[in-house]
Amino acid sequence: MLQDDALQAVDMMQRGIRLISANSLDSAEACLTEALSGLNNLVSQTLFGLGKLAYKRSEYDKALFFLARARDADPSLADAFALTAEIYLTLKEPERAKEWCEKALEVNWNVRDAHICLSRVNLPGPGYYANIEMIQKFLRPRTYLEIGVETGKTLKYAADDTMAIGVDPEPAVNVPLGCLTRVYEIKSDDFFNLTDLAKEFAGHSVELAFIDGMHLFEFALRDFINIEKYCSEDSIVLVHDCCPLDDITAARERITEFWSGDIWKLIVCLKKYRPDLRINVVETAPTGLAIITGLNSQSHILTDNLEGIYEEFINMDYEYLNEDKAGKLNLVPNDWGVIEGILTKTEAVQTDE
Repeated sequence: MLQDDALQAVDMMQRGIRLISANSLDSAEACLTEALSGLNNLVSQTLFGLGKLAYKRSEYDKALFFLARARDADPSLADAFALTAEIYLTLKEPERAKEWCEKALEVNWNVRDAHICLSRVNLPGPGYYANIEMIQKFLRPRTYLEIGVETGKTLKYAADDTMAIGVDPEPAVNVPLGCLTRVYEIKSDDFFNLTDLAKEFAGHSVELAFIDGMHLFEFALRDFINIEKYCSEDSIVLVHDCCPLDDITAARERITEFWSGDIWKLIVCLKKYRPDLRINVVETAPTGLAIITGLNSQSHILTDNLEGIYEEFINMDYEYLNEDKAGKLNLVPNDWGVIEGILTKTEAVQTDE
């Protein structure tokens, strides 16, 4: 791609020089201006490449030097701002990292790397993959259900002796899975309508479940309702994306590459309609991980009020979280001691409004 840009810039430069000789000065100026723009883009991209190379080699001062030159050459090169932020986060300077994330998003609000880096600044500690791996190893559940498999990055943590089921309409598993793991290529609503999960798990309840399917409140709510029917009082349900980064990435309509949707509304909904549940949201990057315990397979409150719940929460505005986000989402520290206490029911932090 860069090679094509270089050839095009050189071609425009040569054409401009020929037009000067032909006394077509306005056309020559247009060609040379376009050539200069192309060459500036090549310079900035080359400097960015050198900065990225230095970063990969852990030569951070050199990387910051090249990235500064890249930004000077092209102030619209948001990737250079985002990588600068990543370097400062690596250097354990979170405030400077946050500053550069915000600058990157001012240049281009849809820079995935800047969003990810900002989430790691706001939610430090192990990411949700690491936490799910630790939870699986700690609990060693007999049965495990995962809604939203994608490439299998979390499903792979189910142990070989765990009966595990993954549900995804378009799975793209590219990692080895446990011996007793099965993946159903189907939408979750259809899966629950067509499948007796108790039978699939040889009569056992769902001991651990993870909801990470469609990033919309109503889908997550239905998944929770359907899963709880097969749970015991000792079951645990995990839900991804319950601590959104900001209003743009938490929008119902996806307009950014980094997107959590409005799953956070599930927490608010359950706190209101199911105060019997123990709900905690771990502040783990990129967008939190809810741990829900105290389940009751006999509860019909959510099902009985489903249409009213849709009407109440689907159009709820993100502004609801502007005051006391931590309290409204029952946020807890990203600390294994806290998580272990929640899993063993020796510690459960639920904030009542």
